[in-house]
Amino acid sequence: MEKEVQSVLEILENFNNEKKMAIITQCVSKIGTSEWQDKIRDLIQRIENLSN
Repeated sequence: MEKEVQSVLEILENFNNEKKMAIITQCVSKIGTSEWQDKIRDLIQRIENLSN
């Protein structure tokens, strides 16, 4: 899991602090919803695609 967290943090490095907080806030506000689950799946897929 630590590797995955590091991957997300590396992506977030590309944004300024204001944008990072907006992204994180949006993610946190949707935790547990079906929309959140879909977005997490999408994020995981994008991270895997970057790794390839």
